[in-house]
Amino acid sequence: MKILIFLLTIANALALPSFEEACEVLGSRETNRREVLTNEIWSAGREAIPLLQKLAEEENPEVFRRALFVLQRIRMGLEPDSPAELLKLAEAVNLATPEFRASRLAELLDYSQGIKVALVFLDGWAADPQMPPEQVFKLSELVTKVVLERRSSWKIFLSTDLSSRCRGALIAALSWQDHPIKLQMITNLASKQTKEVYEMAITCPDRIASEAYLAMARIATVHGDIPLALQILASGLQQDSSHNFARAIAFLEAGSGLPAIKYNGNWIHELNLFRARAHKDFKGVLRLASKPDLDPILAYESNLVSGSLTLPSTEGSVEIPAGSALASLHQSFGKPPGEPDIEALTSSVLIDWSELARTLMNLACPSEAAEKLSSENQVITATSLLWRTNHRDKALSLSREVLNDPANSLQTRMRLTLASLYFQSGDRKKAREFFKEVIRIGIQQDTRLQSALKLGLNFFSREELLQLVPGLTEKQAYQRAPSIVGLLPYQSKVSTYWYEFFREKDPSQSPLAIFKSVQYFLANQ
Repeated sequence: MKILIFLLTIANALALPSFEEACEVLGSRETNRREVLTNEIWSAGREAIPLLQKLAEEENPEVFRRALFVLQRIRMGLEPDSPAELLKLAEAVNLATPEFRASRLAELLDYSQGIKVALVFLDGWAADPQMPPEQVFKLSELVTKVVLERRSSWKIFLSTDLSSRCRGALIAALSWQDHPIKLQMITNLASKQTKEVYEMAITCPDRIASEAYLAMARIATVHGDIPLALQILASGLQQDSSHNFARAIAFLEAGSGLPAIKYNGNWIHELNLFRARAHKDFKGVLRLASKPDLDPILAYESNLVSGSLTLPSTEGSVEIPAGSALASLHQSFGKPPGEPDIEALTSSVLIDWSELARTLMNLACPSEAAEKLSSENQVITATSLLWRTNHRDKALSLSREVLNDPANSLQTRMRLTLASLYFQSGDRKKAREFFKEVIRIGIQQDTRLQSALKLGLNFFSREELLQLVPGLTEKQAYQRAPSIVGLLPYQSKVSTYWYEFFREKDPSQSPLAIFKSVQYFLANQ
């Protein structure tokens, strides 16, 4: 893949005209030749910047003017076929004074094709040493909010080539956002030049979230740069609200054989405790775990791994998968007794919570597994687990904790989950009852809309479900797409294409009429 990109880069460079040829054509009176050459240079993108900079120094005013025109537009992220409206908005941003820059950038971001151009501007500002860092971070926050709200822009955001300083600023802005794709975006932004990205991110006037430190440290570890990973974790440790960073540092030090980092902050006792555990110094573990104000779960866990408390059993009919975290515990910390100690097991944060839930299921303890899932904010998964293991009363009791709390953001997801579970068990009446409330309150996230509509079509008409999809009246086609796909039984591209085809014939007709036209047409092919 790298070779292919290299060859494409060379091909673009070779496609550029020589300086002498460009001077001759741009300064000539042959309009067609000038236009063709201008588009060739412009289409080369940033590869053409050195040539254009040289042309912009020419004494010939025609050459200078045309070279400067293309150079400015490439630097603004524009292409030869960019719409006039996009050009107008980009020029407004380019000419804006610092106090109006944010408002002009917001206007550009409101335009459907404005994301990439906004990222190019942000990249230039991040590279400018005269630009105050706090302004770069505020503008980054503005860009990331729009990107997360507009799913159609994710691909552009993740594929645009940006400098390490710009990516660091975007990570700082993303770190406190609440969105499922946030960590994937942070990982993507930190995947190259991780050190430079990290150094920019930590200059943010507002501290960055712990998740961002962990994501960057993970990338550094994957790339084999353990000293950088430890440096990142040490920075995060200063402001961590738990002992997870101390755990990661201790086991990374032990695994890599590197000298212990210097640290004398609030988590020094926990760090020394984890270092003793990593080196299997069980006497030291017991001594450090006896500190009066130590977190009780950490103290219990440390006693557990030191052999002073019971471990769950692998004897009899219980089978724990080889290679799992629990199997590693058995191998590292001695022979287990005959009976599983559920309290010890559920207290042990050495095991990832999802691994722990699976292990509890292997031990035929669905209630304990659901309890652990619920404590990790996985209450919907816990409800499904209890339902599918014939603990419906417990499942419904757990679901009521969500449904009876008006402020709980999981209410819609819980109602959809219960509707699906009732439908799968054959109780269409109950399924309809739960789904009806979803229609009343609506679905805010496009990511869940498509699957919800497909479920709802099992017990509601398309006309009844139209209340859930106000997006069908939006002006932009990409905003209508999620609603269209859920209400037509065809492949997504087929559904959206034919809906837009029939809508274009008469935009004033109702969405229901368009759906009927599409279904009639495709059913008779």
